[in-house]
Amino acid sequence: MDLEDVVEMKAELAKLSDRVVNSLEKKELLARTVTIKVRYSDFSLVTRSHTLERAGCDRQGYAERAAALLDRTDAARRPVRLLGVGVHGLSAKDAAPQAAHPEQLLLE
Repeated sequence: MDLEDVVEMKAELAKLSDRVVNSLEKKELLARTVTIKVRYSDFSLVTRSHTLERAGCDRQGYAERAAALLDRTDAARRPVRLLGVGVHGLSAKDAAPQAAHPEQLLLE
């Protein structure tokens, strides 16, 4: 079922962000970049990302960043078939951020 209400989309992104944070906490990781994936009903796909200077693991902050990224898409004007939230630039909680090959975690 496609989503057409932006409020519902942001609620779904908050749930997905929560799952990402749970995974990061379980693995004792921090992330610098939050990325969302939006697939519209016509199967076209867009992604939007936001990178912070420092890595973190902030439940509310990730959800707010995902919602802000959604505002940078056509989601308010087009039905959405799929939403995804991922993080990049992972580092261990007690280590410096990785520079060369950051891991990626994507939950849909």
